[in-house]
Amino acid sequence: MSAGRREGNRLEASGLGVGYQQPILKGLNLALRAGELVCLIGPNGAGKTTLMRTLAGMLKPLEGEVCLNGENMSRIKPLELARRLAVVLTERVEIGNLSAYGLAALGRYPYTGWHGKLTAKDRQVVERAMAQTGCLELAERSVRELSDGERQKVMIARALAQQPGVLLLDEPTAFLDLPRRVELMRLLRGLARETGSAILLTTHDLDLALRVADRLWLISSGGEFREGISEELALNGAIEEVFRSEGVRFDHERGAFQVNFPARGSVWLGGEDGIAVAWTWRALERMGFEVREYDPRAEVEVRVLAGRRWMARVGGEVGGRAAEFGSLGELLGWLGEG
Repeated sequence: MSAGRREGNRLEASGLGVGYQQPILKGLNLALRAGELVCLIGPNGAGKTTLMRTLAGMLKPLEGEVCLNGENMSRIKPLELARRLAVVLTERVEIGNLSAYGLAALGRYPYTGWHGKLTAKDRQVVERAMAQTGCLELAERSVRELSDGERQKVMIARALAQQPGVLLLDEPTAFLDLPRRVELMRLLRGLARETGSAILLTTHDLDLALRVADRLWLISSGGEFREGISEELALNGAIEEVFRSEGVRFDHERGAFQVNFPARGSVWLGGEDGIAVAWTWRALERMGFEVREYDPRAEVEVRVLAGRRWMARVGGEVGGRAAEFGSLGELLGWLGEG
């Protein structure tokens, strides 16, 4: 089958069947666009890594074809493919006693050949890649001494040193703490803009993907594929549908994933301190309450008062109980006793 043609760097898949013997994903017709960051998300076992490895040429499609700039990837010679497509996997690779610079410089092998002798231009490309990923100051350090976040930056620098038009990353934020995940995702989006590369990554960091990605590729556990900008996929219910499972739901109004706890009743929550109300809302949901902005029939009324104080009333004005609290923790403790 022929793949659609687009301007700029692109990786296309048309009529693609992905799997080992039985297709996990069938009938895919998709494309990566130059200068965009796309996040591939879905439940465990949905086929994200299998699709990524198929697009990278590491697995053969069961049917259809994968094209790079309109050319079937299976017909592209390995060295030429390495100049046009780079892959960063989650698995740790043993690299001996290489320095960070030496690891990044491995990205030039499609240009230097196996003798690995770097020209002045090669060194310039490697240094620019390390500067782009914020790891140039690590150049002389042994890779073994690097943190997970530092190592991941060097691995991305190695991929950029290939000067690819398409960059594929499988779980690049795995094993990173929250600040490093945010930093890396922001870096990748900036690189897509700066280099004009098409970047595709798989991630379980769903909230971050919703905020950063230009587009999402959604795969359900049943093998259904959806794509679009995150806001449209939230509005049409696609995200909620894909991640609907016991104990987890996507709140398309608030654009965030919620954890379902055992129900304890409803709360009418109000107040003028918007920040305090928002965090009180989260705390009450964690306790299992269904929180509403206005509901006089709710079992519990909570108000955030001036000066970051809280008032709660249980059981109505007649025959109920009420109290004021100086902290959110005191409020939650009191509600927990009720």
